[in-house]
Amino acid sequence: MHFNYSFFTLLVYFSLTFSPAFAQNNVSYDDSFLNNGYQEFEVLPGTVSTALGMDRQPDGKLLTISFVFPSGIIANGIGVHRFNENGSMDDSFADDGLFFFLRDSFTCAIKDVHVLPNGKIILGAAFRSYFNDNEKYFTLLRLNADGSLDDSFGVDGMRNYDDSSFSFPTNFSTTLLPDGTLLVSMISYDNQSLFVVKFLPNGDLDPSFGDGGVATPSLDNLPNGGLSDNWTILLPSGGFMVATMGFDSSYYLTKFLPNGTIDPVYGSNGTATFNVTPGFYTGSIGRPLLLSSGKVVMSVIDFNDDEEISNYIFRANIDGSLDTSFGLDGYTSETYGQLGAFASTL
Repeated sequence: MHFNYSFFTLLVYFSLTFSPAFAQNNVSYDDSFLNNGYQEFEVLPGTVSTALGMDRQPDGKLLTISFVFPSGIIANGIGVHRFNENGSMDDSFADDGLFFFLRDSFTCAIKDVHVLPNGKIILGAAFRSYFNDNEKYFTLLRLNADGSLDDSFGVDGMRNYDDSSFSFPTNFSTTLLPDGTLLVSMISYDNQSLFVVKFLPNGDLDPSFGDGGVATPSLDNLPNGGLSDNWTILLPSGGFMVATMGFDSSYYLTKFLPNGTIDPVYGSNGTATFNVTPGFYTGSIGRPLLLSSGKVVMSVIDFNDDEEISNYIFRANIDGSLDTSFGLDGYTSETYGQLGAFASTL
């Protein structure tokens, strides 16, 4: 099938011009990257699309994953593009550079795409029916290196997991481990609590992790309305941390041991809590950055009472306490226009 496409911009390059740190240091577009440092690529006619995640292959090619909302269809789909190292579309991947998938009458949540050690590609998606709230499941999709579904994985390249395996997520992030296993941190659709699932390379739950492959930490004083967003970062010890955000603007950083149990000496019973922003709604959190010192840098987008958008950056010590040597008492913030605030967090 050949698609006639509509334009979409590769935002990771576009975003750099809106970050004050980049602007103050006179960072410019890399004009060796195709169209003077940025690339517009094409999705489906009459669609709205949002780029979410990216990974880089060993050969330098780039994979991006995005929501795709086709016109005239009650569903949103998944778009995975592959670009050559210079930013041009890789026409050898899937259909002219695009793998596209949707389930009619289902809404779909996605966030990341990963290149496996063997060159194949894996991604997670949460599907929920528009018409039957009980019809929902989490899906792993695995692609061959050429962008076709890998029929050696599950059924026709997909494995579905319903509520009998673990709760359906409203929000999740996926993290690929060096051995090809996959960590998925999820926020439950039912009660907005956090849980983490570990998948083996064949898609089975890892029985050595948590309780049959699922770890469910207990966050003290879970905020009213629950959690809104999450990211996972790997630690050199083999453990990991999950960052989550409450609707009350509290930021949680939970530390896990490699087997999925909570590290009780971190923060308070394994979780450090930061009261980040004075705004009335927290839009999203950026992916945390683990420093060589073991400290963690985190970022949050917040909408305040004047409908201004601010980006807050703060740093945690190794033990989960706020690093007050950073910024002003541990925090630094900047207020932007809407586009600037959004782009600076990509």
